[in-house]
Amino acid sequence: MDKPLADKVIAVLVASGFEEAHFTSLQLRLTQLGARFSIVSNGQGLVNGWNGNGWGLYFPIDKSLSEAMAADYDAVIVPGGERSVGKLSETAHTKRVLKHFIEAGKPTVIMGDAAALLATMPVIEGRTVACPDGLRDKLAGIGAVHAEAALATDGALMSCVDPSAEEGFVDHCITLLMTAATEDDETQAAA
Repeated sequence: MDKPLADKVIAVLVASGFEEAHFTSLQLRLTQLGARFSIVSNGQGLVNGWNGNGWGLYFPIDKSLSEAMAADYDAVIVPGGERSVGKLSETAHTKRVLKHFIEAGKPTVIMGDAAALLATMPVIEGRTVACPDGLRDKLAGIGAVHAEAALATDGALMSCVDPSAEEGFVDHCITLLMTAATEDDETQAAA
């Protein structure tokens, strides 16, 4: 089986209470393509997902958010989840890591209410973002453009209002990551 993402490491930026389904749907497909995941969190030991109306599975934390460097990863995925987003927004490290991914043009996948983490980042001024209606004014306040569709891709920044309800979301993520991987390979071959 072809593993076009075999050398790619994807950071998953979460805190306890993240929407488990947002992550696991991508994890399965991207793992089949060879990608490796690194759970980055402001917690320690384990992080707990949220599944439907209650707590879900535990995932081991691979790297502390305070020690994480965006340069060590090829892409970042930020699942939604009110509890997770609230905890992540409490630390400047979240902003530092996300800002680096966006400025470097690395694939950045923002799901659901995780778009709130972008609301204090001037680097998204003029960028198109799909977000829940409750975040529309907040993002517009810093110059982001609200996407009319539930899924938006602006360069390497992908955002989706509800990944579990958006048909083709996983395929769009794969396309984004594969395009970035191809560009990386071409850059390395030219060097």
